[in-house]
Amino acid sequence: MEVEISTLTRQLADQISERILRLIVLNGSFQQQTVQAARKTGKYRHGGMQKTKVTLLGGRTITLKTIYLRPDRRGRRGRIRGVGKRGSAGSGCYPVLAALGIDFGVTAAAVVKYVGRWQSAIRYARVGRRYRDEGAGPGT
Repeated sequence: MEVEISTLTRQLADQISERILRLIVLNGSFQQQTVQAARKTGKYRHGGMQKTKVTLLGGRTITLKTIYLRPDRRGRRGRIRGVGKRGSAGSGCYPVLAALGIDFGVTAAAVVKYVGRWQSAIRYARVGRRYRDEGAGPGT
């Protein structure tokens, strides 16, 4: 019963977070403020509205359509490319998501949660390795 309640509350929290994120992303004045702030940090051109996936704390992945700014490369020489060839990864930014602490498609809270889990897993692996190396593990 406790696990079911925990799962339901996590799902509810993700649904609430999704609704709030969608409202913030659609806020025109907030969009303008974040675009202006991003342009102060570097030269960017409007790259249009792009769809991007965001993973929330509870694990739910949502797709948001938001402003994408790409680097302004006008006036600079680039490397010679074949027809239709682009770089391996985008080097622009999503200013609205960046202002909300969403980087690489993951919310800040989700990053903290996953990093904590990875650190715990690494710690347990090290302890297990030490016991194994010393011959003091279970079954010895």
